[in-house]
Amino acid sequence: MKNVMNAKDNERTDRAWQKLYGRLNDEQLIDCTECNDTQYRPRMAWLAVAASLLLICAVGAWWVTDNVANKHQLDALLTLENKENSTLVTTLQDGSIVVLTQDASISFPERFEPNQRVVDLSGNALFDVAKDANAPFVIQTPAAIVKVLGTVFSIDDSNINHFVLMVKEGLVEVESIDKKQKVKVSAGQQLTIDNGLFQLTSIADNAVFDTYTGHFRFKDQQLSDIIRVVNQCKTANEKIEISDAGIGDICLTLEIEDYSASSFVELITSALGLKSEKINNHYLLFR
Repeated sequence: MKNVMNAKDNERTDRAWQKLYGRLNDEQLIDCTECNDTQYRPRMAWLAVAASLLLICAVGAWWVTDNVANKHQLDALLTLENKENSTLVTTLQDGSIVVLTQDASISFPERFEPNQRVVDLSGNALFDVAKDANAPFVIQTPAAIVKVLGTVFSIDDSNINHFVLMVKEGLVEVESIDKKQKVKVSAGQQLTIDNGLFQLTSIADNAVFDTYTGHFRFKDQQLSDIIRVVNQCKTANEKIEISDAGIGDICLTLEIEDYSASSFVELITSALGLKSEKINNHYLLFR
């Protein structure tokens, strides 16, 4: 049984390498003509890391708006849009994690104001908001305004006449655009807005949150943030930790799908030249 599991992990790892090579090859960052041979893993790994570090200075998938000011932020907004089938994960300046599904986009300031954190959302996304009692996190959508202090929830604003918010952890306050309706949504509850009508019900199955993290991409994200997301996923029953300072600041671009904690650790340690040690259900990464 153990050999079968190892074979599956190796297969998943190989698929992850191929996806990473393919993406870098598509962006003409490497020549991937020999990527099918696993003997090129170490060389290609360092090229992949070098390429991803170079991407920090590039524009990539980020666009800066031309507006110098808007109604809630004096600085220009950054806009991140996901055009692919896999979900796109990003970490905001305050540490909040946003998972965008296909065709979803979010606009946000490079740095939040000290007394509030305001973003604009279009489409379907999962939020894991960092707690800050002094700066509420506000999400503006065409259908409603969502205000939180720290929680995990999803918003589907894909249809202008049909808004769905599901709360996994914490408490969320939702107010209609016309400010005539306001309701608080707690963990395990779902708020639906159909043509302006609020309806509060219970979430039928929390497994709906797993759909956001089955196949996702990270672009120029710090390793510490990537690991935080991986540790929250249903497939990551084994936790991953960083034991050496500085490793978590390394920025990477990668795509993962159908993975285990062991295959993820193998991918990261090979790419970055790190070591790992497993203690009970925890993997420790170090130099």
